[in-house]
Amino acid sequence: DELGPAACGSCEIGYTLNTVTNTCDSAKVSCTRDNECDTGFRCRKDPECREYSDLACANTGKVCVIRRALETVCTSNNDCDTANGYGCLDGDNGAGRCVKYQSP
Repeated sequence: DELGPAACGSCEIGYTLNTVTNTCDSAKVSCTRDNECDTGFRCRKDPECREYSDLACANTGKVCVIRRALETVCTSNNDCDTANGYGCLDGDNGAGRCVKYQSP
């Protein structure tokens, strides 16, 4: 028996579940300068590049996300202000971080 592709049941912060393809699609706003982001967001390298050791993000573009100074430590979404759009990037590079991406 061959197993089919794994289906996503939920997605991490910064992604939305595509129920047609059962994949997690990016829900991030790309940018090159701060003035391309909404108030409260900065144009910077994606925080997930810091939190996951297996991501090669050297040449990726920037996204609109909260300032790094506003990130807090987390181990799950329960540690973050999910009601206001924050989620936990619980990577494998130390403690996770609560972050919020600008919505498209």
